[in-house]
Formats: sequence, C-alpha cells, structure tokens
Amino acid sequence: MTEPELPAVVQRVSNRMRELGCPGQPRALDEARSHVDAAPRELLVSSHLYRAKSDKHFLVLLPSGRMADPIQLSGVLGEAELVEIPSELAEIRTGHRFGGLAPVATDQRSDVVLDIALARSTVLWIPAGDPEWMFPSSYAQILRITAGIAAEVGDLVIENRSDALDS
Repeated sequence: MTEPELPAVVQRVSNRMRELGCPGQPRALDEARSHVDAAPRELLVSSHLYRAKSDKHFLVLLPSGRMADPIQLSGVLGEAELVEIPSELAEIRTGHRFGGLAPVATDQRSDVVLDIALARSTVLWIPAGDPEWMFPSSYAQILRITAGIAAEVGDLVIENRSDALDS
C-alpha cells in the first residue's frame, strides 16, 4: 500500500517541521484519530486565529472540542479586544486551509499560544495546514519551535459539535 500524496500546504508544513528538528510525519486525520483512540495520552489539537485591537495576531492551540475564552485570553496576553478571525481571512493570512491552521510555515507570522491543558498529553496531533492532516509532536517541542506562550485559555467547551476540528 502506498502513502497518500500530501497536499502542497501539508508538504510545506512537514518540510518546515523537519527543518526545525521535528521527526514526525504528517498523517491523515482518520489515522491520527485511530492513534488517539488507542492511546489515552495522545490528543487531537485544534487551532484558532485571533486578532487583537493592536493588530497583533495569535494562533491558539487547544484540545479539540474546546474554545479559548476571549476575555481570559485577552487578560493572559495583555491585549485588548481579541476576536477570532473569520475562516476566509485566516486562510489568507496563514496560507493554510481553515480547520488545519498549523503553527509553522505560515504566510504571515502569528504568536503561538498553547493551552496548558495540552501539557498533560505525551503526543499532540497538531493541524498540518489542512483539516484532513495532522502532525505528531509534543507540548515541549511546539513551545520550543514556535517560541510559544503557555497559558490557561481553553475554558469554553463546544457542545453538540461533530466538527470540533473544523473550528
């Protein structure tokens, strides 16, 4: 059986991850879900892009199915009026497909914020630039390669959403 061909954006993310010393390979979302189902210390991660009044941008990584509390996020970052960027604008800013915003290989840089709840997992399946592709990594590795900010930001639970990764 041959490996599926990677979309160009996923290949770009994979190349950048390798340049940064991350040994994992991108996997299809279904395969990542299988890993998470079989290993309780693995976790799917979702990403959300926010813009502050100061025009700074923040890519927030959270456990799938959770949303950042914008008020709490504003307080943690010391930024006023944080709003989530609509999908079309997020795609333009990052060059990634919405639902798969990766923390690296973006067209325009954003500060990366990792919810501390992610630190409990040994393997994080991070969006790889496309909503159908994930990249295995660790909390420490993502913090290191992005010079990310660790913060408690993911208090809002998404209920009745089968597409939690698409947000």
